[in-house]
Amino acid sequence: MSWLRTGQIIIGKIDTDHVSISVIDRSKDWIDGTVQISAGAWSGTCRASFYEGELRQFASEIERLYKDLEGFAQLCPIEPHLELKLEGDGKGHVLVDGKAQHRLSVGTYLTFRLEIDQTELPAIISGLRLADPD
Repeated sequence: MSWLRTGQIIIGKIDTDHVSISVIDRSKDWIDGTVQISAGAWSGTCRASFYEGELRQFASEIERLYKDLEGFAQLCPIEPHLELKLEGDGKGHVLVDGKAQHRLSVGTYLTFRLEIDQTELPAIISGLRLADPD
């Protein structure tokens, strides 16, 4: 299940594999927050910055994926602390492939894969739109 908590977008199941984006601050053009990932035996937290419109665009792509159930939606921000690709198989299953990194120029990163259900997509879309409104 995915749902929006106050200032938090959750992709996956909070009690198991998931990615959460917590919005901490908004400046003129940027949305700053933290990303928390739990995938199998691996977990971690890093900061993230999204340029205005990036989360909104991702929401639009997920909306199209929800309608078609196949294809993909991709988050490729200018500051790639978190990159995500959601891919539908046409049957309601959605694979989430991601990469998270704390430092952009050097350092470690985590790649991960989660599986979610199409029924989780509307809550993700809603959360992204709330975090990055028009």
